[in-house]
Amino acid sequence: LMDISTKEDRGRTFSLYQGTLLLGTGIGPTFGGLVAQGYGLRAPFYFSAFLGVVATVWAFWRIPETRPAKRHETLGTGDHPKVEVAGGGNLRPLLLNVNFLLVGLVGFGLHFTHTGSRQTIAPLLGYNILGLSEAQIGFAMTLISLVDFAVLFFGGALSDRFGRKVVIVPAFVVMAAGVVLFALGDSYALFLGASAIYGVGRGIGGAAPMAFASDISREGSHGVASGLYRTFCDVGLMIGPVVLGFVAD
Repeated sequence: LMDISTKEDRGRTFSLYQGTLLLGTGIGPTFGGLVAQGYGLRAPFYFSAFLGVVATVWAFWRIPETRPAKRHETLGTGDHPKVEVAGGGNLRPLLLNVNFLLVGLVGFGLHFTHTGSRQTIAPLLGYNILGLSEAQIGFAMTLISLVDFAVLFFGGALSDRFGRKVVIVPAFVVMAAGVVLFALGDSYALFLGASAIYGVGRGIGGAAPMAFASDISREGSHGVASGLYRTFCDVGLMIGPVVLGFVAD
């Protein structure tokens, strides 16, 4: 996606990617539950393996290669040495780029909050403090995903039109407001309100950091830039529940 998008449409491109990711994670448990109910608990694993094979075959035969072609230069009159000028996936320039490290921390915070607050502490708070039922909590968590999905493309379009930072900053303020409302709320109505506000912030700002990381990475190093950004995100995703669970205890 970094390779085939431009700065003019990258926000919308990554918002579509984020939307399909949310759609898959949203409907996956439903399909898995139906398959398990109809064919047994082992069946979802076979079904997932089948989908993996289908995706692999589709990617191999239908998705075109986007890696930049390597160009060669002629040096002297002897042999023609091969000189790669496409950027080559060097990690060091990214690690020395303050802007890339900062947007990596934005991605870290986004995923830390998502798995730590939204997926771990908010359900515990609703169950233990507010006395909500499993169905009420499940609906509130689903509401986050629905609102997130509804505003994703709008957020991507805003970042393409006005810039990434102009979208990231207010979106994260809105997301923070939703998290604070989770902590202060004393009713199911406020719990749902916090879910909706958090979903708006996450949806509008979810794709902009990745687009920002792509904007400032060099042509030919999109692969390593994507991998490094995702590393920041996945570290936040991994330690968020542990850290916030420890704080809650």
